[in-house]
Amino acid sequence: MWRYRNEFQEKYQGKLSNEVEDSVVRNLRNEFPKEEERKKYSVCVLVERDGNGGYQLTKSFQQMLEDQNFRKMIEELIEFGIQQYQENYADTYRDTSFELYQKYTYEDVCRLLNWKKNMNAQNIGGYFYDAETKTLPVFINYHKSEDAIAYEDWFVSENYLIALSKHPRKITSGDADHIYKRTEADRDNRIFLFVRKNKDDNEAKEFYFLGEIFAENDPRPIRMEKTQDDAFEIDYRLDVPVRSDIYDYIISD
Repeated sequence: MWRYRNEFQEKYQGKLSNEVEDSVVRNLRNEFPKEEERKKYSVCVLVERDGNGGYQLTKSFQQMLEDQNFRKMIEELIEFGIQQYQENYADTYRDTSFELYQKYTYEDVCRLLNWKKNMNAQNIGGYFYDAETKTLPVFINYHKSEDAIAYEDWFVSENYLIALSKHPRKITSGDADHIYKRTEADRDNRIFLFVRKNKDDNEAKEFYFLGEIFAENDPRPIRMEKTQDDAFEIDYRLDVPVRSDIYDYIISD
């Protein structure tokens, strides 16, 4: 186990934490995908425990690799993944697996935050709090469709964002506790911002990663115009100001 951890650090200048290792294993054992995908790929379990605290390939996968054409395709796929990582994702933001201004899908975010299960986008909504990892990704479609909610999220500047909570939610809700880190259990929460211009552009399934954000001031209660649900507005300060070209692209009509 320590051999490949050391090799990972030496070759790719990355630290393989227990959390990341567990996440990788869940993916290789078909435990991370959504339920319907797990059923569809139920035979795609590629690794297992080896009895010495490490992992080995399953017998079924070893047999598949005896086909030299298949083995070559797997090796090429691995090399392509390594190349993509080195070119686009190696300069990670702080102690995360994300790189600023790269684009990620909902599934990418769930996986790279080391969540145990992938989640449907509908269940995530605008944000979701994972208690085990104490992470809360915020997903924003900056330009809303005409039939969307009346209150929108908007950038005040490259450093500040005003966002809306889910609804119905009051300022005394658990969501507010997670976002404003008001309890002892929430003290170490981390909130990350992912923004796309709108649902209908060519990047419809991908969001720009814009770093960690911090809720400031107090939540402001509002009443949703269409539904009359309770909600609240949040003032977020960005850890890193949005790069000017990305900022101009997102806010432009």
